[in-house]
Amino acid sequence: MSMFSAGRRGSQQQQPTFRDPAEGIQQAAKRPAILPAIVKDEQRTLLREPAAAAVRTHARERMLLPPGWNRAPPPARERPPKRAHHAGTLPGQPEKRVSVKCRDGPEQHCTSPLSSHTPACLHENHEAITPPMSSPVSTSLPSLPERRLHFSCVEEVMGAGVHSPPDIVRILRSNPHLGFLYMMPAVPKSSIDYDPFNLKITTYENVPKNNFLTVSPEGVLSTTEDTYDFVPLEGWEREYHLHRRLLRIPTFALFPKWRAFRLWRTNVRAKKIHKARALLQQRLFIVDKSLRPALMDIREMCHRLSDLSLCQMEANRTYTLQEFQETQHKQLEEVSARLEEFRQLVKEVAIFVRLIDYLVVHTMCTLMGNSVARLLTVFQGQVGQTPGQATIRSWGQHETTMEAPSEEEATDEEEDEEEEAVATLKSGGDDGSASLSMFTTELRLDTHILTYQPSADQFQETIGEIIRHFQETVLSVDTFVADDYFNSFTQPIINNKVEEKTCGEGPCLESILEDDINLQSIIQNIKQSLQVAFDSANVYSCTFEHFRNFYKENESLDLNELRTHDHGAVPDINIIIIIIMHIQYIHYKQRKEQSKCKYHVAFAQHERFGYVQSFGKSLEKYHSQYRQALAIEQHRQLGLLLVDTTQLKNNLTPSPLRCLEAINEILPLLAKKMLDAIVSEAQDAQFKLQFTPSATTEFVNSLTFLDEIQERVRDFIFYLTFFYNYFTFYFSYNVLHFILILFFPILIPFFIVILIIVITLVFILIVFVFYVILFVIVTIVILIIVFFIVIIVVIIIAVIAIVISILILFVAIIMLIAFVSFVADAFIHSVIHSRSPPLLSCPPFVPLPSSIQVTVLEEQQEIVCQMYKLIEMYSVPTPPEDFAVFAILRPSVTAVQTAIEKSMTERDANVDKFCAYLQKDVKELNQEVKAVKQKAQDCQILDIATDPSRVRLLLGQIQISIDELQGQASTYISYQKKFQVEVTEFNALEELSAEVKLKRLLWDSLEEWDSIHDSWMQSAFDQLDPEQLSAQVNKYAKSVSQLEKGLPPNSAVPCLKRKVDAMREKLPVITDLRNPCLKSRHWEILESVVDASLTEEPLSLTTLERLDVFSYGAEIQEVSGQASGEASLETIIKKVEDSWKATEFTVLSHRDAKDVFILGGTDDIQVLLDDSIINIATVASSRHVGPIKAKVDDWHKKLALFSHTLDECLMCQRNWLYLESIFSAPDIQRELAAESKMFQQVDKSWKEIMRKVNRHPNALRAATQPGLLEIFQNNNALLDQIQKCLEAYLESKRVIFPRFYFLSNDELLEILAQTRNPQAVQPHLRKCFDSVTRLEFALAPADAGPPPPGVPTEGAAGGGERERVYSNDILAMVSPEGEKVCRWLAAAAAAVVGVGLTKGLKARGNVEDWLCKVEEAMFSSLRRLSKAAIADYQDRSREEWVVAGHPSQVVLTVSQVMWCRDLDGCLQGDHDHFEALQEFEIINFERLNVLAALVRGHLPSLHRNIITALITVDVHARDIVTDLVRQKVDCSSNFEWQRQLRYYWDLELDNCIATMALSTYVYGYEYLGACPRLVITPLTDRCYLCLMGALQLDLGGAPAGPAGTGKTETTKDLAKALAIQCVVFNCSDGLDYKMMGRFFSGLAQSGAWCCFDEFNRIDIEVLSVIAQQLITIRNAKAAKMSRFMFEGREIKLVMSCAAFITMNPGYAGRTELPDNLKALFRPIAMMVPNYTLIAEVILYSEGFESSKTLARKMTQMYKLCSEQLSQQDHYDFGMRAVKSVLVMAGSLKRENPQLSEDVVLIRALRDSNLPKFLTDDAVLFGGILSDLFPGVCIPEHDYGVLHSTILESLVKRNLQPLASMTSKVNMRRRKKWT
Repeated sequence: MSMFSAGRRGSQQQQPTFRDPAEGIQQAAKRPAILPAIVKDEQRTLLREPAAAAVRTHARERMLLPPGWNRAPPPARERPPKRAHHAGTLPGQPEKRVSVKCRDGPEQHCTSPLSSHTPACLHENHEAITPPMSSPVSTSLPSLPERRLHFSCVEEVMGAGVHSPPDIVRILRSNPHLGFLYMMPAVPKSSIDYDPFNLKITTYENVPKNNFLTVSPEGVLSTTEDTYDFVPLEGWEREYHLHRRLLRIPTFALFPKWRAFRLWRTNVRAKKIHKARALLQQRLFIVDKSLRPALMDIREMCHRLSDLSLCQMEANRTYTLQEFQETQHKQLEEVSARLEEFRQLVKEVAIFVRLIDYLVVHTMCTLMGNSVARLLTVFQGQVGQTPGQATIRSWGQHETTMEAPSEEEATDEEEDEEEEAVATLKSGGDDGSASLSMFTTELRLDTHILTYQPSADQFQETIGEIIRHFQETVLSVDTFVADDYFNSFTQPIINNKVEEKTCGEGPCLESILEDDINLQSIIQNIKQSLQVAFDSANVYSCTFEHFRNFYKENESLDLNELRTHDHGAVPDINIIIIIIMHIQYIHYKQRKEQSKCKYHVAFAQHERFGYVQSFGKSLEKYHSQYRQALAIEQHRQLGLLLVDTTQLKNNLTPSPLRCLEAINEILPLLAKKMLDAIVSEAQDAQFKLQFTPSATTEFVNSLTFLDEIQERVRDFIFYLTFFYNYFTFYFSYNVLHFILILFFPILIPFFIVILIIVITLVFILIVFVFYVILFVIVTIVILIIVFFIVIIVVIIIAVIAIVISILILFVAIIMLIAFVSFVADAFIHSVIHSRSPPLLSCPPFVPLPSSIQVTVLEEQQEIVCQMYKLIEMYSVPTPPEDFAVFAILRPSVTAVQTAIEKSMTERDANVDKFCAYLQKDVKELNQEVKAVKQKAQDCQILDIATDPSRVRLLLGQIQISIDELQGQASTYISYQKKFQVEVTEFNALEELSAEVKLKRLLWDSLEEWDSIHDSWMQSAFDQLDPEQLSAQVNKYAKSVSQLEKGLPPNSAVPCLKRKVDAMREKLPVITDLRNPCLKSRHWEILESVVDASLTEEPLSLTTLERLDVFSYGAEIQEVSGQASGEASLETIIKKVEDSWKATEFTVLSHRDAKDVFILGGTDDIQVLLDDSIINIATVASSRHVGPIKAKVDDWHKKLALFSHTLDECLMCQRNWLYLESIFSAPDIQRELAAESKMFQQVDKSWKEIMRKVNRHPNALRAATQPGLLEIFQNNNALLDQIQKCLEAYLESKRVIFPRFYFLSNDELLEILAQTRNPQAVQPHLRKCFDSVTRLEFALAPADAGPPPPGVPTEGAAGGGERERVYSNDILAMVSPEGEKVCRWLAAAAAAVVGVGLTKGLKARGNVEDWLCKVEEAMFSSLRRLSKAAIADYQDRSREEWVVAGHPSQVVLTVSQVMWCRDLDGCLQGDHDHFEALQEFEIINFERLNVLAALVRGHLPSLHRNIITALITVDVHARDIVTDLVRQKVDCSSNFEWQRQLRYYWDLELDNCIATMALSTYVYGYEYLGACPRLVITPLTDRCYLCLMGALQLDLGGAPAGPAGTGKTETTKDLAKALAIQCVVFNCSDGLDYKMMGRFFSGLAQSGAWCCFDEFNRIDIEVLSVIAQQLITIRNAKAAKMSRFMFEGREIKLVMSCAAFITMNPGYAGRTELPDNLKALFRPIAMMVPNYTLIAEVILYSEGFESSKTLARKMTQMYKLCSEQLSQQDHYDFGMRAVKSVLVMAGSLKRENPQLSEDVVLIRALRDSNLPKFLTDDAVLFGGILSDLFPGVCIPEHDYGVLHSTILESLVKRNLQPLASMTSKVNMRRRKKWT
């Protein structure tokens, strides 16, 4: 179809448009068939030129080319003849014809000069073909002025305002260079002036793409939408004239006006009619007949509506979920339409509005209930027909075991199943009683999971949505009382005032439906029915799990790789047999109970073909899988659901077929390749073995092949023999090992008895002799006693010695056997992996049975036979020619064996013949060597007068002969080595070869030297390369030395030596003169030395010899050395200059300011500066520095100035940055006015300097400005003065509130900079108070006005609420656990646990002042509430008192006070103290049990923290009472009681005190929050006792021990016990005495404790000063001073202050403390804590009843893990790990109270540790858990959505969801949650 005919069919396919012409060209080039042609030969000549031009024009329009693309050909270029091929058409290429629909006649055809693959505009360099020069209508055009006929471009034509078509035609013909014009209508079609010939010329950019004309000299192409119409230019002119004549007729002239008027009139009439119709339909309600019967009609309609149903379900129809949803939506739409119709009818009866509302609401409720109940009835009926789970599982077993029919039978059965299913659908069931499933769902198979589509969640969501649509449908009927339409009836107007509705608001249908219990129950039952249905479906899906497994396995196989694998290489049979034997060896070790005979039989008969058996197993497996897949039923009815397994079956069936195709493709190819290789090898071997040799080479080839084939057979037989003997040997040793183990229990007693009898008799004899000798000396009684004692001792010693000896002997025998077995294992592995020649050549142990001795070819033959047997068994497609080749396999192998045996019998004779032939060849070779040697002895060769060309020719011939002789000699030697014949040495040949090489070297060197020497002498001197010249001379010197040693005396070598030595003497002078560092001043010196000009004329070696320059070598060398030295110095200076020219300061904007800058990193500049200083110093110290001395000194001064300026600048910047943020705060400026002015002076100077640096960042230029160094020095002096004043200011604040000493200067300045904002202190409260995270401020009153500057506000989320403004009133202190210290005492008994603060506490004034008040309020409030809690303790039971709302700290303290009171009461008074103590022990147990029961329940987190801490303290109290009972303590003065930490309320002091032994300490009342308490072990008690004793003596404590023993934690817990603030400070070697002095000053003034961790890391010099500082504080405490002098200042002293240190002795980098410092601390050793006791107490506090057993098991597990698991950096089995596991176990127990405590702890241990273990360690960890908790079954935790999300994420990332990975992720997330 042509291009224009395509335009006629534009309605079928829209043509593309392009914004860019280039885009159109590219798209046209991509469519080669854009201009196909249908040519009619008889019309080719008629329309050749016009049609071709039209085609080109249209092609441009289709691609929307701009006019610039249409160019006329240049004048100098002639157009090609029309009869020849057109532009763009290749010679011989058929011309393309284009069909053109013209208006003047029928469809015509033209020949297109366009290639079928290229647009017309791209040919002839984008030039358009020139239009015809004449036209038949050109004479009829009206004339234009001559000046208007010629235009240079289209813009001029547009400017001329030409609209008439004749004018346009005339312009185009008069201006051929314009090509074509774009034209468009001058007015739109809607205008009455519209005329199709009223056109205007436009540009390409403005042309409307859906309606335009393209006018060219060939014709006019009209484009309208997708229609293209071409008219020749003559026809267009004719149409224009006819059109003008028609317009002269009045009817056609007035037609546009009449058409516009008629359209306007029609539109106005239609609008008025539509408006009148709508008004009548809205107002004329009287014609509605439904208003007449009124109430009776309404009741009738209500009953009819009640019979409707919101759900639509057809009987005996199975829906998809989508169909069911669409059906319900359609039904709801119908019901909604009827309800809306009903409401419109009823609405007119206004008098019955309220009654109708109740009727309608009741009707809607009934409708909703009936619809949902019907849905439930259908669902339950379907669910009731669901088969049982056992039946469903039996289906899976039947499908797995049943055999499927063939493919044809399977296809028939599938068709029968479909027919039966259709019949069942029509009949409603097999027996007519069972109905079809209501829904259908598809069981889909994925690689990792079986899923239903739609799933259960989708069903639940869709059914829920349908029920919601039910409710929305009934709720769409609004009540009439609430309708504004009836307000005139329901809301009367009395006295022009609207009254309330007399009938109320009417019923609310939505509330009625929500409160309808029956309706909600029905909806819940519907959901449960769906869930039950899907539970059965899930059971059914489990029956397909084995299908999914083999599908997953098959899909994971890379069959393409298997196909593309190179199967052409036939496997080495030796390797195959070795691998098989090694596998059998392993199997043998695992099956020791089997006999050796059975093993040999299995090895010989079954295990040799494992290479082939894998194919057989794979074929059997995939055939079985295919049969099972075909046996799957496509549809299963499960009650409500009809499970469709079509997709699953379709996916499963191709899976094994795909694998079978791959095997069927591979197996025949592999068998064919192995068969071809064996047959080819057999035939080749038979030919070679039967060949009779007649020469030496033939003998060698024959014997070599015979040895190779014998070697293959020998290797194979060796391996079989070796394994046979090895297994025999190994079996014998195992039998011996078994016998020893079996008879060992019997042999031991036998040997023991015999040896005891023998040794006893011997010793009895010895004792008897001893007795006779002593008879006369001692009495008989003593002799008898001695006799029996000796007898007993001897017997015991003998028995012990015998037992030990036998055990040692037995162990030695077992170790020997194990060693032999190990050696055998190592030996067999070395044979398998190395196959070394010595091992292969050793003889076997014993002969191998003849039944196992097979050759390589026989073994390969058997493998091929097995392959073809598999091919026949499983009907693998194989070409018939392969079977034909297989038939000749056995005869070929037999023939080879016969040939081998025959050749072996003839081998010795052939070897003798070979030796004879070889000796003859060797003799002939030696004769040839002698002849060549005589030729090489010619005297002319070493004569210098001989013609060199003649000598080289002679030496070349001799060398060719020698090469041939050496090749023959090497061949003979290889033959002799191969057949182990004595090797012949060819010494004469080697000597001859060396001599000839030297002679050739001599003559080559002579010739080359003459040539190269002449070139050196004639070359220009400045072109000589000294290095290359020296290398060449040295090379020839070595050659001369070699020739002198190897050749006899001759006349040629001395001649060469003289020439080389002469040149070597000139080399130093040449090198010095070619020195590139020589300058003009150096050349002047040289000319004065040689007394000749060296620069006026070109130099050469000839010239230098003529001037006798080489005789001045020493002087020239000195001048050259000086030039090199000066050049190196200049290079260094130049390098320094270049470096500083390119070096710039890195200038950064400061805090995003536009004109404030700072310096960036200067590390690179500093490195460059150091390097430059070193380089300049090096240059200055050189002896060649003379010419550049001044320059070097200048650089030295610059760098020194730069270095000083840079140091001062960096110091100034550092101090300025520190102080800039401080003095930008208004409060600091007000407090430090003088310092602020000084800083502003520095600030102004700094900013100005940095602006200059930013403009000119060159480092050297910027830093060496005059006066800059002095400015920086002055600024630094001012900054130092400012910092000193700032330190004094901060010190004044710290003196007022000493806890500020624990803040850094930056933190304190941040607070002081915002003194008006109390909130600024919040982030730093934790460093000032132990357990205060923030202060809670009161809200300002609503009428308080806007907040002052600096006071924080908190805006509400919504725009309507007022911003919250905080006042200065402090309400509470909040602990990290959320406990509040409230201002009102009543809050202590409220829901918010807290402590009452002092009334009127305000954050007003200086921050240090009101913080002091907060500290005082904290102390007084806690003391007041402690007294109140003691009083409350008397009125309540203990368990009620604990949760009554008292703060955690108060509860713990008061509980210990009351416990000490009760215990003292037991040990004092007139009653039985011990009995009372026993009773009190029982009370302690009961109290603990009550608390444990509380903690197991549901408690707020704050109360749980309180009870957990209280249990920790009470457990220690219980243990104390138990120890007192065990030691029977009956008085209060007993040390066992006195050494405990006891709390009393001293009535005289009216305060709480803590006592321990002789130490007494007043309770500090530091707020502690609800923090946990440390488990108190015996080690903790001893540490407490030591530290309390030290405090009594005004000393410190020094716990020492390894890391992790609780040194720091014990000190902190003692501080908590005494309610003292304890600050932990980590020491390092960077501390100085000033910092420590400031810290000690804070301790002394605040009364706090400090624990210096790793104190011995401080330097010894600092420790000496620290000792003096601590001595000063101790002396002041001992003197009971309130103020004392410290570091030159008088400060106050709070007596509770103390310092403690912890140390790790023996660690690297630790310092020994000075003696005066040691004396200030009482030491105590801290060893490994009692993990078991700690774990027991924590478990008990978490609610575990069997805490003692579980703690013992847990600590044992961590001990075993640390010993047996691998050592990894991320493993942690210390106290921190134990603590985290215990806390996790407590949370798990609270979440799962029904689980046993063993299971809870195991799950906590597993979830905490297993994710971080390696694979091997995880297995070992599981074994440890199973040993410690035998028989405990851990139920799998259901992670729910988390597990499914993990699986989806892994699948999306193309990762395999291994169970180990998912379980680790689940456990890790579980640990984070807990």
